[in-house]
Order: sequence, then C-alpha cells, then structure tokens
Amino acid sequence: MREKAVYKLSKSNKYNSALLYQHDIVLLEQLAIHRLMRARDVINLLECARELEGVPAPTKNAISKRLRRLVAAGILVLEQDDAMILQGMRFNSYFYRLGLRGYRALKEFTNDNTLNPESAYAAAQKLSIPKLHNQAASTLANEIYMHFLKLQYEGKITEVPLVLRGGTHEAFKDHRNEKYRVPVQPDYVIDFKGTLIAIEMDTGNQRGTANADKVKQYSKWLNNHSKANYKKLIILFAVMDESVAPLVVKDRTRRVVTLRDRTGIQYVDWMNDSRMGVYCALSIFAKELIGNWIQGISMANSSERSFFVSQWFGYLAGCVKPETMFLETVTNEAYKPISRNWDRQWEADEYMYLKEKEKKARHFLILYVDSGSSVEYKRIIANIERVKLINDSDLTNLTASLLLVYSSEIERQLDCVGQLKQLDVPVYSTSSELFHEMYQKEAQVEQILELPLHLLSKQS
Repeated sequence: MREKAVYKLSKSNKYNSALLYQHDIVLLEQLAIHRLMRARDVINLLECARELEGVPAPTKNAISKRLRRLVAAGILVLEQDDAMILQGMRFNSYFYRLGLRGYRALKEFTNDNTLNPESAYAAAQKLSIPKLHNQAASTLANEIYMHFLKLQYEGKITEVPLVLRGGTHEAFKDHRNEKYRVPVQPDYVIDFKGTLIAIEMDTGNQRGTANADKVKQYSKWLNNHSKANYKKLIILFAVMDESVAPLVVKDRTRRVVTLRDRTGIQYVDWMNDSRMGVYCALSIFAKELIGNWIQGISMANSSERSFFVSQWFGYLAGCVKPETMFLETVTNEAYKPISRNWDRQWEADEYMYLKEKEKKARHFLILYVDSGSSVEYKRIIANIERVKLINDSDLTNLTASLLLVYSSEIERQLDCVGQLKQLDVPVYSTSSELFHEMYQKEAQVEQILELPLHLLSKQS
C-alpha cells in the first residue's frame, strides 16, 4: 500500500519542506499530550501507526531518517540529556518535542481552536528533561495508547480513548476562580464512557503510607469535588519495571503485593464506595489490564460473579471424565468453622469437591478474582485464613484448598498472589480461558493432577 500525504509544508528560509502522513499526525497528537517523549517511544509509536495503516514496515534506521527529516522541517525538535550520555546511556538520552511548525500543522489539520501554536511552543521550549518517574509514566501511557489502537484495529473497541496527562484533564484541573482545589492529580488519566482511570506510576521510593494517603485524596476528590460526576473512578498503581525503565532489572512483584496490602488492608474507608476501585500491577501488564477494562471483560462485580463462576464450572464439568472422577458443588454451611468476626462480603463464590475413585475427596473454596484489585487482595487473605481454620478444625476431617479463578491467563499471571507471605495453606490458581480451551477441544481428564491448576503455595 502506497502512503498518501494528508498535509504539506512548504520550504521556508529556515526549514525544509515536508509531507505529513496519517501516522505522522498520530505522532503529533501524542507529542502535544506528552510534551516530551523518549526517542524509543516515538519510534515505537510510528511503527505501530504505520503497521495499522497497512504501510510496509520500515527499518528502525529508516524511521530514524524520517524523524531527522521532520526535525529539519521544523515539525519536531530533538533534545538530548547530557547527564544520561555521561552515564553511558546514549540511546536513552534522546527526546522529541513538537516544533512550532508541528504545532501549526496539528492545529490546521485537526481544526483544534483550543490550541495556540505559539503559546504551546513557547511553553515547550522551557521544558527540562523529565525525571525517571515522568519518563516511565510517559512510556506507559504511550504503550497503553498503542494497545488501544490495536484493539480498535482488531474490532474489539469502536473508539480509542485518549490517554491524557492528569493535570490537563478537566476533572483534575485547578481553576483560580474556584475555592476548592483538586487534592490529587494522576500521572495520566483515561476517560471512557463515564469511567475515569487514574494511572499512578510507582517507583518504589515512596514512604510507607504515601500511596494509601493518595487513595484517601482520590476518595476526597470523588466525594467533594463538583466535577466528580463520573460513574466510576479506577486508580491503577503501575509499579515501575524494565518495560518502562530499561535499567530497572530486579523483580518487582513483591512491590505489587506490598502496595495492595497498604492500599487495601490498612486503609479501608473507601472500600464501601462502589464508584471507586484501587488496583496494583506491574507496568508490563498494565496495558492488558486496562484493555480488558475498556472491553468490559473483567472487573466483575458481585452480581456478575455467580454467572462467571457458573460458566467456569460448566467448562470444568465438561473436562472431567465422569467414570473416574466425581464433581459436585456444596453449600457454604458444609465448611465449618467460620470465625466470629467473619465478614460476609469476603464469602467465596462457590464451594465444591472433586473425588477420584478410591481416593479421598479434594475440597475447594473458589474465588472468581478481579485481578490486581486491592479489595480482592483482602478477600484472598480472608479466605486463606478460613481454609486454615477449616483444616485445623476438629469438627471435620476434610482438607480444603483455595482455588483462584481468573478471566484470562494474562490476568492470572499479573496478580502476583504467589508472592504472598500467607501462603501456608494449599492455594491454586487457574483461568477460565484455560478451561474454555480444554472444553472446546473436548478433552477429558481422569485425575485432578491433569487439570490446569497451578499450585501457588508450598502445600499440596
């Protein structure tokens, strides 16, 4: 497919002429949002936009040559961080921002009357190279936006939500003529059909209660601010990893668990507000998690859980060979004792046992897990404690396990439950996706060990 130019800039005394294509406009739009972007993010975005247009994929050298042309035409400006060069990070030291002609082209092409090219360019000239936190947040926002573009291309969503810097979204702006000031601003925010997704980049350097305090500020904003007329606010703490910060190479999964503990256990005032959700995940999984939210295929509320569990149970029943294994659901009352302070909101979604011929029955408390959720973290911990009580009880001779069921494999992998210190009872995880694949293949198993159940604890 041959590229078709959508905008032309003539040669001037200072700059070369240039033709702009649709993928160039995508880049200009994102640079206007981010203000400064890492060179690698710019290259990745151009590659993605070209691919989705059906334009033959160029080499990275060809894209770099294209970017030099855009700089020579005054559309882009190349910045370099000398400090990063001294640290031996030459490739990571390059950044791009819009030039004056880039802002003018964007205004003319999009007919955006709110954009003042001269003012925007003057403000951009004053920008310094962003700190690592802001670089990582920008990279993540770019990855999420590219994921949205691909979902639209695949027909999974009809529109691409904007991923805006938090301070530029109307809901989080401070206005001088208003007495109430916004108590918190996310790094980036996604506004989609009445739901706000606030993205907070977590570097791991925040003091103990910093993120929990931030959750309190979001709750305050949601309850008091006049602009908080949204159906739902979702806060995602994205833990910085090597996907957004190349020099971060250590395993950060423990940090995810720590964040879920601090935001979900120690500070619970917000939990009763159905309009608010708090999630924690590694940055590498954030785009998949948010993509699922946008598609409406996760974040099941309590009324939907029974449907999803019944669906999964149907797949399980179809995968078990009835001649060799018996499967049955049982009621909550079959599992005693329940602690006196047991909160019914932590109740498991289903109870069942599996029994192979001539073997002792295996009992399972089943949770359909909202992956990454801090509230779900508390539900998991509560049911681990319940399993422990059941197994230590003198009232029954049964042994129970906890089974965590996720919508998809990506959600199972990102949840980091295997890092919990409390895994001193049998805890397994699986996904509805795995069982659906088995069900479609009409595969039937004769032993529990043949089922796609992943043991998370050291118990068996």
